[in-house]
Amino acid sequence: MEKVFNAYSSYYNLLYKDKDYASEADYIADLIKQYKPEAKTLIEFGSGTGKHALLFCQKGFIVKGIEPSEEMIKIAQQNKHANLSFANTSIEGLNIEERFEVASALFHVVSYLNYNNELINSFKNIHKHLNENGLFIFDLWYTPAVLSQIPEKRIKTTEDEHIKVIRNATPVNHWN
Repeated sequence: MEKVFNAYSSYYNLLYKDKDYASEADYIADLIKQYKPEAKTLIEFGSGTGKHALLFCQKGFIVKGIEPSEEMIKIAQQNKHANLSFANTSIEGLNIEERFEVASALFHVVSYLNYNNELINSFKNIHKHLNENGLFIFDLWYTPAVLSQIPEKRIKTTEDEHIKVIRNATPVNHWN
């Protein structure tokens, strides 16, 4: 998966330039205020190009972004903030002494864990890096919803001053 995201990194921000990162960060910050109002430290798994991480810093959090793609990390590190740092590793591979009050895995990061052992090991490692009674916020693809709202073929064209990208998404459901 890491190789796919390394290649994808040069197009990622262009493809998601319409994504409402600010509203998503507001929503997560509201959840944190509701369930862990004293929280100041956050570890973000699957940071990608670091847009959520930077917004969380701007909301007063100290953020450690975790991303397995070296190329995504290079882009993310362009986001400068005194309370923001990144580590180039997977959820399973993370092994640091730091503990955090909140962990997040947004934009379906958990859905990229394709095997039960990856999911179990990742959840164990997230738990290991959370303080006692820490909060873990994540989203994922919910199979019944995916099956009832069958993904459809989509074409998205976007460009900037350097490149034009045409993304053809032709979903295939593997029912098992």
